[in-house]
Amino acid sequence: MQKEAIQVGLTNPEKIYNALAKLTQNAGFKNPEEFWVNPVNTPEQEGQQDRPSEAEIAVQGQLQIEREKAQAQLQQEQLRSQNDVIIEREKIAAQAELERFKAQLKAETDLAIAQIKAQSGLTYGG
Repeated sequence: MQKEAIQVGLTNPEKIYNALAKLTQNAGFKNPEEFWVNPVNTPEQEGQQDRPSEAEIAVQGQLQIEREKAQAQLQQEQLRSQNDVIIEREKIAAQAELERFKAQLKAETDLAIAQIKAQSGLTYGG
């Protein structure tokens, strides 16, 4: 019955040991531990071997936090690099636009000067 009861949480290994110990004593044996292992005396009960300790959980949590920090820093660096590239492209584009404007202004100025000279020559030479 206890085998089935443990599956639904109505008993535990210690209570099963207690029942077996009583049965053994009632059978006339004075020391039930000659036949059964008391789960209280074992360093790890069944199923606890795979569970991490609180210290291990804390260390894992700290490592997770460190990984997340490193990931966030990496993302920040990538964003900064992308922003630096965008800013540099904008500077180059603005500089190129300024050079085109200067060249166009110089060409228009040179044309205006040439037209003024031509008109002046016609007026005075006529």
